[in-house]
Amino acid sequence: MKTSTNSSAAGPVRHVALALADPPPSEVGDLARAALTRRVVIYAGAGLSVAPPACGPTGWLVASRLRPYVAQILGVDEAELGSLALEELAQRVAEATPERMPQLKEMAASAFDFHGLEPNYGHEILALLLREGLFEVVTVNWDCAIERAGLGAAIQIAGVANAQQRLQLAQELPLYKVHGCATRPETLALTQSEVDAPQTWALAQVQSALTRGHVVFLGLGTVGLYVAEPIEVITALWAADTTTVHVVDPVLSAQWSSTLNDRADQAYYAATADEFLDHLIRAVVEEALSRAEQSARVLAEHEPWAGAMVIGVRSIIESSKTMTADAVLRWWRDGVADTEAGRTFVVELRGQQALMTVGLIVGQRGESVVCAGARGRMTLSTNGWYYEIACRPGAHFSDVERITRARIERRGEEGVYPDLRPVTVVVVESVGELPAWDAPSDIAGSHEDPNDISGFARQSVRFVAAEDGVRGRLSA
Repeated sequence: MKTSTNSSAAGPVRHVALALADPPPSEVGDLARAALTRRVVIYAGAGLSVAPPACGPTGWLVASRLRPYVAQILGVDEAELGSLALEELAQRVAEATPERMPQLKEMAASAFDFHGLEPNYGHEILALLLREGLFEVVTVNWDCAIERAGLGAAIQIAGVANAQQRLQLAQELPLYKVHGCATRPETLALTQSEVDAPQTWALAQVQSALTRGHVVFLGLGTVGLYVAEPIEVITALWAADTTTVHVVDPVLSAQWSSTLNDRADQAYYAATADEFLDHLIRAVVEEALSRAEQSARVLAEHEPWAGAMVIGVRSIIESSKTMTADAVLRWWRDGVADTEAGRTFVVELRGQQALMTVGLIVGQRGESVVCAGARGRMTLSTNGWYYEIACRPGAHFSDVERITRARIERRGEEGVYPDLRPVTVVVVESVGELPAWDAPSDIAGSHEDPNDISGFARQSVRFVAAEDGVRGRLSA
C-alpha cells in the first residue's frame, strides 16, 4: 500500500476525522468493497490503543511496572532485569517459579486501568464497523476500550478470550482477544511461548482469517509465530498483482519487514490506526451512499416519478460531504433495533430504500438539504423538516412509533434539534399499517399541558414506510 498523506498532529489530542469530501485512498476503498462480502478481518495490536484519549500502554511500559515485582519474585536486583521485555520477564518467572505465574498475571492485568480505558477514535470506529457487520475484529490487546465504545453505540460487544466464552455468546458481537482479556487475568498470554503458541481456538481463528480473505494487521509491531508461519505460506502463493495481507503502522518493524520479504512495499501502509480507520469508514460510507444513488437511478429508468428521488438522494450526498463518515453512519444506522447489531444495513437493500425514501420526499418538496452536527448528534434537515430512520424488523408499528417518539424526544432534550421543526421518520420492516402519508402529522405528547412550551414532547412527528417510498405510493 501507499503511504498515507494524512498525518495526525503531534500531541495528546483526539484524532480529528476528515470529512467525506476527502476521498479515501483507492487501496482502502478496495478493502471496503471486499468487506461487503465479509472477507476482511482487522487484527489489532497496541498501536490501536496508544492514541489519545485512551493512551494505552505498550508492552514495554507494562514491563516497566512489573519489573520491581518480578525482581522480588526472583530474588534479584531490579537492574538485572532492566533490558527484558514483558514476554522475557514472564518467561523468567515461568521457568524459575511457575506457581507464581497466576499472581504475575493478576499484577499485569492491574498494572494499568485496562478495564476503564477511555475509547479513542479508532476504538469507536471499530465498534461501529462491528455493528454494521462488515468486519471481524481480532486483537492482541487486553483492554476493554472497544467493548466500552460499543456501549456508546448501544451495542453489546463481548471480549472472547477462551473457547468457553466463544460458545456462550448470545446476542453480543464477538471481539476475539487472542492474548486474553484484563477482566480475566488467567487468560493473559505473557510469556513468549504463550504468545507464539496460543490456544487452539485462537490459532484456528487467525489461520482461517489469513486463508479466506484480506487481513489488516493494525498497529501490530511484533509477529507471533502463529501469524508469521501462515503468512510465509500465503506469500509464496500470492499472484503478482494481489495482496491479501496488509500491515498498517507508522513504521514498519524489522520483524514485519523480514516476514513480508519482497512483498513489503505492496503490503505495508504507513499510517496510525486512527488515520487508517478514518480512511476505512469513509470508504464504507462512500460505497453505501453510492449504492443508494445507483439504486435510485435504476428505479428512475423505469419509473418517471423516481426522478425526484434521484435529485433528493444527490442532494443528501452533496450535503453529507461536509460531515465525517462516522456521523453519517450513526444517523443512518442509530435508529435500527439493537438486536440487528452485526447485520448489515446501510449497504443492504433495506438501508438503501430508507435513504431513497428520504431522498424522494426531499426531491418532491424541492427543498435543499442541510447536514449538521457531529458523531451521534448529526441531523439531516430541510427548511421545513428533520428526517430520521427507524428499523425494527417484525415489530408492530404501534411499538415502532412509541420507541421512535421516545428516541426523538431524547434527542431533542439533548439539544440535537435546535428548534421544533417537525420530524419525518422513514420506517423499515415494521408490521401493521402506518398512517396515510398525507394525514396530518401527530404531535407527540399532546396530552401534556398545552401551555407548557418548554417540553420537547410537543414536536410534530410523521411516519412514512420505506416500502411506500420505493413503490411510488407517496405524492408531494
